[in-house]
Amino acid sequence: MAVDSPAPALLPSAAMKRLLLHGVVCLVLLGLCGCGYRLGETRAAWLDKEKTLYIPVFSNESLLPGLELPLTDAARELFTLRAAFAPAARREDAELLFRGVILEARETPSVLSTGSDGPYAASMELTLRVRLSLLDRDGVELWGAEWHEKSEFSSSGALMRMEENRDEAAKRLAKRLMSRAYEELMEGF
Repeated sequence: MAVDSPAPALLPSAAMKRLLLHGVVCLVLLGLCGCGYRLGETRAAWLDKEKTLYIPVFSNESLLPGLELPLTDAARELFTLRAAFAPAARREDAELLFRGVILEARETPSVLSTGSDGPYAASMELTLRVRLSLLDRDGVELWGAEWHEKSEFSSSGALMRMEENRDEAAKRLAKRLMSRAYEELMEGF
């Protein structure tokens, strides 16, 4: 007479559970790394919280004068208020130098309208090409980038109003550029 033995249990063993858990953890970590997320510190390793930073007035190699000032102001505001840098009043007192150069600046019509006197530019576009860099005390470049950025502004019939609109567009553009530089430099994105 044959005795029926019970069917083997299909429950996973402790070793199988550990292997499955390790696999899930690896997949999650791989997914986080592939999405740009980082575990731990995201700031550049060479940036210490005790660093002093000097930001001179940016250079302007373009034919449009005055654009270097909103860029310099935005950089000084962002990097000294938002970052863990102590501002340095002179280059020789700083451990780091943040430098900017406006390589090219253009104003071009972006929206044309027609009036009683013929076509006119109802809206203008300010385009900048800038080179930004962070240097150490010895002048070695630690980080650098070259970017194009655009901002539109209204071109009214009054020259003074158009210049005011262009100045506001330059300030918006400067804040965007410096935020982008901050994020790439400080956050690593």
